Amino acid sequence: MRKRYTLAFGIVALASLAACSGDKSTPLGPDKSSAPIPAAKLTVSANQAGGGGDDGPVPTLAQLSPELFTPRCTLCHVGDTAPAGLLLDADNIASTLVGVSSVERPDLQLVVPGRPEQSYLFMKLRGDSDIVGQQMPLVGPHFNLTELGKVRRWIAKGAPIE
Repeated sequence: MRKRYTLAFGIVALASLAACSGDKSTPLGPDKSSAPIPAAKLTVSANQAGGGGDDGPVPTLAQLSPELFTPRCTLCHVGDTAPAGLLLDADNIASTLVGVSSVERPDLQLVVPGRPEQSYLFMKLRGDSDIVGQQMPLVGPHFNLTELGKVRRWIAKGAPIE
Protein backbone atom coordinates (compact mmCIF):
# COMPACT_ATOMS: atom_id res chain seq x y z
CA MET A 1 0.00 0.00 0.00
CA ARG A 2 2.84 2.38 0.85
CA LYS A 3 4.43 1.77 -2.58
CA ARG A 4 1.22 2.88 -4.31
CA TYR A 5 1.12 6.15 -2.36
CA THR A 6 4.80 6.77 -3.04
CA LEU A 7 4.31 6.07 -6.76
CA ALA A 8 1.22 8.29 -6.91
CA PHE A 9 3.07 11.10 -5.11
CA GLY A 10 6.02 10.72 -7.49
CA ILE A 11 3.77 10.99 -10.54
CA VAL A 12 2.03 14.07 -9.17
CA ALA A 13 5.38 15.67 -8.33
CA LEU A 14 6.76 14.99 -11.83
CA ALA A 15 3.62 16.37 -13.44
CA SER A 16 3.89 19.51 -11.31
CA LEU A 17 7.54 19.99 -12.27
CA ALA A 18 6.74 19.53 -15.95
CA ALA A 19 4.00 22.15 -15.70
CA CYS A 20 6.49 24.61 -14.19
CA SER A 21 9.41 23.70 -16.42
CA GLY A 22 9.74 27.20 -17.77
CA ASP A 23 8.77 26.25 -21.31
CA LYS A 24 7.01 29.38 -22.44
CA SER A 25 6.46 28.29 -26.06
CA THR A 26 2.69 28.15 -25.64
CA PRO A 27 1.48 30.79 -23.20
CA LEU A 28 -1.95 30.09 -21.76
CA GLY A 29 -4.55 32.77 -21.38
CA PRO A 30 -6.87 33.09 -18.38
CA ASP A 31 -9.21 30.54 -19.94
CA LYS A 32 -6.27 28.09 -20.40
CA SER A 33 -6.18 28.54 -24.17
CA SER A 34 -3.32 30.04 -26.12
CA ALA A 35 -5.61 32.41 -27.98
CA PRO A 36 -5.98 36.02 -26.80
CA ILE A 37 -9.29 37.04 -25.31
CA PRO A 38 -11.38 38.98 -27.84
CA ALA A 39 -12.14 42.53 -26.68
CA ALA A 40 -15.90 42.00 -26.98
CA LYS A 41 -15.77 38.90 -24.78
CA LEU A 42 -13.59 40.69 -22.26
CA THR A 43 -15.91 43.68 -22.04
CA VAL A 44 -19.07 41.59 -21.68
CA SER A 45 -17.49 39.18 -19.19
CA ALA A 46 -15.90 41.97 -17.19
CA ASN A 47 -19.18 43.89 -17.08
CA GLN A 48 -21.03 40.79 -15.94
CA ALA A 49 -18.39 40.12 -13.31
CA GLY A 50 -18.46 43.70 -12.07
CA GLY A 51 -14.97 44.58 -13.24
CA GLY A 52 -15.61 46.48 -16.43
CA GLY A 53 -18.89 48.32 -15.97
CA ASP A 54 -19.40 51.99 -15.28
CA ASP A 55 -21.02 51.49 -11.87
CA GLY A 56 -19.23 52.12 -8.62
CA PRO A 57 -16.09 54.04 -7.77
CA VAL A 58 -13.29 54.30 -10.29
CA PRO A 59 -10.40 52.02 -9.33
CA THR A 60 -7.06 53.73 -8.74
CA LEU A 61 -3.55 52.45 -9.27
CA ALA A 62 -3.07 52.70 -5.51
CA GLN A 63 -5.90 50.17 -5.12
CA LEU A 64 -5.01 47.89 -8.03
CA SER A 65 -1.30 47.72 -7.31
CA PRO A 66 -1.43 45.71 -4.05
CA GLU A 67 -4.37 43.63 -5.30
CA LEU A 68 -3.15 42.73 -8.81
CA PHE A 69 0.25 44.07 -9.84
CA THR A 70 2.44 43.64 -6.75
CA PRO A 71 1.65 39.95 -6.08
CA ARG A 72 2.28 38.91 -9.68
CA CYS A 73 4.47 41.48 -11.41
CA THR A 74 7.10 42.11 -8.74
CA LEU A 75 8.27 38.51 -8.92
CA CYS A 76 10.31 39.77 -11.91
CA HIS A 77 9.76 43.52 -12.37
CA VAL A 78 11.75 44.83 -9.40
CA GLY A 79 15.31 45.97 -8.79
CA ASP A 80 18.28 46.27 -11.12
CA THR A 81 17.34 43.16 -13.12
CA ALA A 82 13.76 44.20 -13.95
CA PRO A 83 12.95 43.19 -17.55
CA ALA A 84 13.04 46.19 -19.90
CA GLY A 85 13.83 48.34 -16.84
CA LEU A 86 10.12 48.22 -15.99
CA LEU A 87 9.86 48.60 -12.20
CA LEU A 88 6.42 47.64 -10.95
CA ASP A 89 6.96 47.83 -7.20
CA ALA A 90 4.79 50.22 -5.16
CA ASP A 91 7.39 53.01 -5.19
CA ASN A 92 7.89 53.02 -8.97
CA ILE A 93 4.79 51.67 -10.68
CA ALA A 94 3.06 55.00 -11.36
CA SER A 95 6.12 56.64 -12.92
CA THR A 96 6.94 53.63 -15.10
CA LEU A 97 3.47 52.87 -16.48
CA VAL A 98 1.27 55.88 -17.18
CA GLY A 99 2.18 57.82 -20.33
CA VAL A 100 5.48 55.95 -20.77
CA SER A 101 6.48 54.35 -24.09
CA SER A 102 6.97 50.61 -24.19
CA VAL A 103 10.51 49.35 -24.72
CA GLU A 104 9.17 46.41 -26.74
CA ARG A 105 6.82 48.55 -28.84
CA PRO A 106 8.06 52.17 -28.76
CA ASP A 107 5.11 53.15 -30.96
CA LEU A 108 2.80 52.39 -28.01
CA GLN A 109 2.56 53.72 -24.47
CA LEU A 110 2.23 51.25 -21.63
CA VAL A 111 -0.87 53.01 -20.30
CA VAL A 112 -2.77 55.56 -22.36
CA PRO A 113 -5.30 57.14 -19.96
CA GLY A 114 -8.81 56.68 -21.35
CA ARG A 115 -7.71 54.15 -24.01
CA PRO A 116 -7.27 50.59 -22.72
CA GLU A 117 -7.30 49.04 -26.20
CA GLN A 118 -4.29 51.21 -27.15
CA SER A 119 -2.41 50.57 -23.88
CA TYR A 120 0.43 48.08 -24.31
CA LEU A 121 0.18 46.93 -20.69
CA PHE A 122 -3.42 45.84 -21.28
CA MET A 123 -2.42 44.12 -24.53
CA LYS A 124 0.35 42.20 -22.72
CA LEU A 125 -1.94 41.17 -19.85
CA ARG A 126 -4.61 40.03 -22.31
CA GLY A 127 -2.15 38.23 -24.60
CA ASP A 128 -2.99 40.04 -27.84
CA SER A 129 -1.48 38.58 -31.01
CA ASP A 130 0.49 41.75 -31.87
CA ILE A 131 2.55 41.93 -28.66
CA VAL A 132 6.30 41.35 -28.62
CA GLY A 133 7.25 38.38 -26.48
CA GLN A 134 4.69 36.61 -24.39
CA GLN A 135 1.58 37.28 -22.37
CA MET A 136 2.24 38.60 -18.88
CA PRO A 137 2.77 37.58 -16.21
CA LEU A 138 5.22 34.85 -17.18
CA VAL A 139 5.31 33.49 -13.62
CA GLY A 140 2.08 32.54 -11.94
CA PRO A 141 -1.47 32.69 -13.25
CA HIS A 142 -2.50 35.14 -15.92
CA PHE A 143 -5.11 37.74 -15.05
CA ASN A 144 -8.63 36.30 -15.21
CA LEU A 145 -11.52 38.10 -16.93
CA THR A 146 -12.60 39.94 -13.78
CA GLU A 147 -9.06 41.16 -13.10
CA LEU A 148 -8.60 42.20 -16.73
CA GLY A 149 -11.90 44.05 -16.44
CA LYS A 150 -10.60 46.00 -13.45
CA VAL A 151 -7.43 47.00 -15.29
CA ARG A 152 -9.44 47.92 -18.39
CA ARG A 153 -11.82 50.06 -16.33
CA TRP A 154 -8.93 51.78 -14.51
CA ILE A 155 -7.35 52.75 -17.83
CA ALA A 156 -10.69 53.68 -19.44
CA LYS A 157 -11.49 56.01 -16.55
CA GLY A 158 -8.25 57.94 -16.98
CA ALA A 159 -5.77 55.71 -15.10
CA PRO A 160 -5.95 57.67 -11.82
CA ILE A 161 -3.01 57.11 -9.50
CA GLU A 162 -4.84 57.77 -6.20
